[in-house]
Amino acid sequence: MKQFLRNCFSLSAQNRSTAEGRELTGNVRMKNLGFSPQLLRYFDDNSRRGRLEPADRQSEAENPVCGDWLVLTARVENQQLAQVRFQARGCVAAMACAAALAEALEGLPWEQADGLDLRAAILQRIERLPEASGHALELALTAGRKLFQN
Repeated sequence: MKQFLRNCFSLSAQNRSTAEGRELTGNVRMKNLGFSPQLLRYFDDNSRRGRLEPADRQSEAENPVCGDWLVLTARVENQQLAQVRFQARGCVAAMACAAALAEALEGLPWEQADGLDLRAAILQRIERLPEASGHALELALTAGRKLFQN
């Protein structure tokens, strides 16, 4: 499993833009699939990937149809989500939605985060999601809601 995740993350690095600002073939193909540039940036963003050990809160979600899964971990300090990280296996949209969710939650006071409209927060960050990728948003929403359950 760990090797699989390493391979997924290294494949993601192959899709990054070059220093000159030209896009590699992978991102061009992804744009043709209806992914916004913002969604692709979240897919490429490694800043919140991984698990927090130890974590104060953890949630998991899985889509049994496609096999995507997501684990969210969080550290809570002074009633605030000090850090939020995700570990995921799935499509481009699933990884991007997870990254956008982690960013949306990190730094918020617990009560504000618990009441946050997660769908709106994710969609605001990724801008648009192709209809065929709705399962990715639902995966992130499920994990996000579970993070606040006792």
